[in-house]
Amino acid sequence: MSKRLAALGAVGALLALSMSMVSPASSHDGRRARVVARLRNVDGDVVAVVKMQRGGDKIRVRAFARRIEPAGEFHGFHVHTTGECDPESIDPATEEVVPFFSAGGHFNPDENAHGEHAGDFPVLLVNDDGTARARFVTDRFRINELFDEDGSAVIIHGGRDNYANIPATTPTGEERYHSHLEDVFGPDSITLATGDAGNRYACGIVRR
Repeated sequence: MSKRLAALGAVGALLALSMSMVSPASSHDGRRARVVARLRNVDGDVVAVVKMQRGGDKIRVRAFARRIEPAGEFHGFHVHTTGECDPESIDPATEEVVPFFSAGGHFNPDENAHGEHAGDFPVLLVNDDGTARARFVTDRFRINELFDEDGSAVIIHGGRDNYANIPATTPTGEERYHSHLEDVFGPDSITLATGDAGNRYACGIVRR
């Protein structure tokens, strides 16, 4: 009887050990990670919900929005580097209030030009009634990367995003788009950073 109890105890110990080895790994690699961002406008109203879930080596993203202005337009849509959505934040360069400036720039750990940022999402097409839905897949980041020391946020911009696709010349080599701001042809530094998506209309911190 004592041998049988000892054997059962050994099996139980092995099972407990195997579970302790498996559980942390699943938690660490975000295998079943699900996160959500609830985006609020400057008035504090929730105007969008963005859900992200890991599926294999990709992230499945779903977005639902309402009361987005201007309606009937495309809107820039990105993950930003900092999980802080202050509608009264100050841009230190101008000392002016810039809503949600506190969320930082686009999530871009590889320091790519705009259009190739890890946090660049497809533009959000807003219907004439101010609503929008989107569903897509991205493989540019892992969910765990969004939870560094200062977190991350999702932002819907007030304008459309050109992904810095501003040709400097025509197909025949003639000069085409010229930035008078920096006296360059093609995209200037602002376009390369933001895609000229304009103001930050709504912001939501990414939460588990």
